[in-house]
Amino acid sequence: HSIHPSTATMVALTCVARGIGGVDDLRAHLDPSRVFFGVLRFTFGKGTFARDKYVFVHWNGDACSVVKRGRANAQKQAVEEALSPWHVSMSFIEQSECTVDRVVEELYRVVVSDGALGENGTTPPSYEAAVATMKSDIANQLVEAKKIYEEGLGSTGKRLRMLTLREMTREMQFREVLQLVRSDTGAFNWLLLNASVHGTEIANAGGGGVEEMCNSLESDQVYFGLVRMGFGKGVFRRCKLIFIHYSGEDVNALRRGKLNAEEESMRRIVGSVNLSQFAATRDELNLSDLIERVKNTTLLDGEANDNASDLYSLESYMVAVEEDSEAMKREFADEIVVETTNEENGSSEKDKVPPLGEALESIRSRRQPWNWLLCEL
Repeated sequence: HSIHPSTATMVALTCVARGIGGVDDLRAHLDPSRVFFGVLRFTFGKGTFARDKYVFVHWNGDACSVVKRGRANAQKQAVEEALSPWHVSMSFIEQSECTVDRVVEELYRVVVSDGALGENGTTPPSYEAAVATMKSDIANQLVEAKKIYEEGLGSTGKRLRMLTLREMTREMQFREVLQLVRSDTGAFNWLLLNASVHGTEIANAGGGGVEEMCNSLESDQVYFGLVRMGFGKGVFRRCKLIFIHYSGEDVNALRRGKLNAEEESMRRIVGSVNLSQFAATRDELNLSDLIERVKNTTLLDGEANDNASDLYSLESYMVAVEEDSEAMKREFADEIVVETTNEENGSSEKDKVPPLGEALESIRSRRQPWNWLLCEL
């Protein structure tokens, strides 16, 4: 598919979004009341065998008016040329159709005929092995994109930040949040409950670990909570659940006594844990101290062997938090803000969408993190 400049300039396309989170990220932006056209970029193979493959996306929102849909679809061919080159074209009318599995299935023939898979450009013999390799390449691409993005932000005095539940637009039930925290690979790794007789009123939850949780603690409140501390990643990952009882130093004695008495019922609600921690100040939930406690507990349980110090270390904890943040990005793709780290301006801003030409250029460059865009007429 080659670009035809004359046609490309005839369609007035506006870029509405671009991102770094691949198919799942793009899917979160599909509005049922609109018609979108877009491009997804995938890099398959490694080193000199790496090949970029592009998917042309046509989104026909099922809640879009017939007239609006007809008008946009009449120009599909011109849009295809404006967004070329691409290797595969895909149309969707429901968000649930837009999945990594579907895209990989469509791209399979193109990628295999190119011989671009595997360590040395040797494509795996079976369909299953080839698909597994493609998915692995896609996962690596997303990790790399995040890295490039954050490095770029660092130089501009900005950084990525995932929102906590309290800041999100999404409404979530207690059971749903608890399940995410208790799951070894869940997007959330901590939750705080307001101490009350009702028990399940969520004060906040998030995926940024102990330090992020501490930022939600108020000195005039009593909270009960759960934090999942992960160590290592993938098959080497180990997780420990810690019950948190925080009774702020500015809570009056009468209220403190009444709320502290709820501890047993809160423990039943939260479920079984590996250890418990009481604190009256944020400092008493110091990360290094908690890691030390986890390490000592595992040694006492006889679970850890000689390399306990390596396994339950600050480094392996940070590796697990990084893996958790990837899960957060998949689960809550639209709940990321770009913050300025400049002291004078602490405001957060969503990424600004550039003009179409610039956006197209950015997703075609491996030096840039962007791997999808959506536009409309």
